[in-house]
Amino acid sequence: MTRAAFYVDGFNLYHSLRTQHPLATACKWLDVRALCQSFLMKTEKLVKVTHFTAFATWAPDKVRRHQRYVRALRHTGVEIVMGEFKWKERECQHCGGIIQTHEEKRTDVNIAARLIRDAYLDVYDSAFIMSGDSDLIPGIETVRELFPSKELVAVFPLNRVTNSVKDAVDRYMRTKVPRIQRCLFPMVIETEDGRNIECPEEWRTEKN
Repeated sequence: MTRAAFYVDGFNLYHSLRTQHPLATACKWLDVRALCQSFLMKTEKLVKVTHFTAFATWAPDKVRRHQRYVRALRHTGVEIVMGEFKWKERECQHCGGIIQTHEEKRTDVNIAARLIRDAYLDVYDSAFIMSGDSDLIPGIETVRELFPSKELVAVFPLNRVTNSVKDAVDRYMRTKVPRIQRCLFPMVIETEDGRNIECPEEWRTEKN
């Protein structure tokens, strides 16, 4: 049985859903572990799912929803690795002035570090990288160089196919809308301690 580990770029996946109106809201309550499992063949065994994300600390309501979602993922055994956001100045495309915005940091490095560490620890035979971000290529190439027997697979979120990533891996897959719709959490996740986890109300009715 081939051991499969998934490394999920949370914001790459999230923003792919946001661009797919009217699915943006309805698919936020996504069971990532179930989605990963759905890509595997009968000869492959899911041994690990690691989800990389960060909290938008300047927006308390978003953080509240995000924390609940992280709790839901952890309930299914998904490992969470947190990055962070930092302020960044950039030129406004409309007025030419300098504006401040937020940029997620450390996710690419975190994914690369886990890919390499888990290869060294022989956690997986096949590593599935769920992202379309070409910044992950150095980490992919390092695993390929140091651990040539490990298979590297790209799993592209909706409309996130990147040719340079395709060229860097052994094979690739695309995420389709019907697959995502089959892998949603129930509106209420029942837990053994009775502290059930409910889908945020805003994710049921409004686009965020």
